[in-house]
Amino acid sequence: TLKSTNGDLELSNMDIGTSKLSLVNGDIEIAGFKAISLDISVVNGDIELEKGIVDKEIYINSVSGDSSFKEVQCDTASFKAVSGDFEGVNFYVNEFTLRTVSGDVNIENEDKSREIKVISKKTLSGDVKIN
Repeated sequence: TLKSTNGDLELSNMDIGTSKLSLVNGDIEIAGFKAISLDISVVNGDIELEKGIVDKEIYINSVSGDSSFKEVQCDTASFKAVSGDFEGVNFYVNEFTLRTVSGDVNIENEDKSREIKVISKKTLSGDVKIN
């Protein structure tokens, strides 16, 4: 568990196990990682995950910030955002739950055979595209 106010967090090339990260006024950038589960909460900051494998779940709760996942895979993912966009490129998840207020969700994957099952999708003033 890590909590921070007014600071950025950058992690790379590590096994982060079961992690809970909470930031206010800061960005999170994690690249080249492995995890069992990942729980991230950010207020006034962006989240960037790149080249990661999460065995179980990813939980994202974001207020006033964008999230970007590139080359990330996990079993399940839950994304909740107020005033922020979610972009996934080669984001492979078996089950996805999303709730957004004033934000767009866009997922573009190269491997079309890996279907994403959307368990729940609620959005207010935002578009959702999953390809």
